[in-house]
Amino acid sequence: MRRWVAPAAAALGIGFVAVLSMSGERDRSGLAAFESKGFLARSPIGATAEVEMASPDRHRVFRRRGQTWQGASAAEAALLDGALALTRDAAPERNLTAADIEGMGLATYGLARPALIVTIRTEGAPALRIAFGGANPLGLSRYAQVEGESGIWLVPGHLARAWEDAMGGP
Repeated sequence: MRRWVAPAAAALGIGFVAVLSMSGERDRSGLAAFESKGFLARSPIGATAEVEMASPDRHRVFRRRGQTWQGASAAEAALLDGALALTRDAAPERNLTAADIEGMGLATYGLARPALIVTIRTEGAPALRIAFGGANPLGLSRYAQVEGESGIWLVPGHLARAWEDAMGGP
């Protein structure tokens, strides 16, 4: 009788797992559909008509003609599209209100003379102008100022790096 105990227990376990795998459904309560929450969340990437980038020592303008960027190599076009996608999808981490930054001055955030200013012109919408400043104390995020808004945003560092790469380097 003892030699049947182990095989019977194994068979019972396999049967139990098989029944669970065929009948159960995974709990989805912790899963949510992805939602774009970046500065361009309401704008499809293809609607961008022009991107202008300016740093203290460089200025570039790219205009979209159909599916291509006029004057951009294939690599530059891929970098532009990637930066636009991040601007649409990557949610800002925090908004420092005017009250939060009162008395600090833009130089504190690297925005007195921004490292990079990106202007995105989209069909049927006002231009979006983002000035990217310095890194936060941990170095993982960057300060950014959106024209027409009184506060300063803390944005993911990879968003600013994507625009710097599209510009041609930091």
